[in-house]
Amino acid sequence: MADEWLAWAKRVKVYPFFEARAPKTPQVANRPLDIRCRVTARSKSGVILAQGGRTHGYALHLEDGHLCFSVRVNGDVREVRGLEVPDGELDVRAVLDRQAKMKLFLNGELVGEGQAASLIPVEPQDELSIGLDTQTAVGNYQSPHPLDGDVEDVVIETE
Repeated sequence: MADEWLAWAKRVKVYPFFEARAPKTPQVANRPLDIRCRVTARSKSGVILAQGGRTHGYALHLEDGHLCFSVRVNGDVREVRGLEVPDGELDVRAVLDRQAKMKLFLNGELVGEGQAASLIPVEPQDELSIGLDTQTAVGNYQSPHPLDGDVEDVVIETE
């Protein structure tokens, strides 16, 4: 079954996929985050990028055509959900500021705001993954929740 999944993942270009272009897993414990990338999605749902899992972490993902930003702290997940995304290339940005306020931007426009429980207090165990959530899920989806699409120019800045 694992071999079939890997064959499928390679066929739809979501396996190791972006490793050569992906940034290294950033140190995010107790730090604000500023995440930016370009996305061209061919599916309405899937993980754009994720670091962490069911205890701590963050994820950018699409759900039923809506851009979402999830932050999980001590198992408590908070999600900001934007409007339905248009077709074509998307400039995506998500911010978790020092006060744990979450902001989600699409093509330069603010499309959602929310409040995380706190900054992520410890380093997530699951490394950064692009195009799917490789281990346990950060958001309210089932891993690996692959995105059929392209994720490029990923930049994750921390203080």
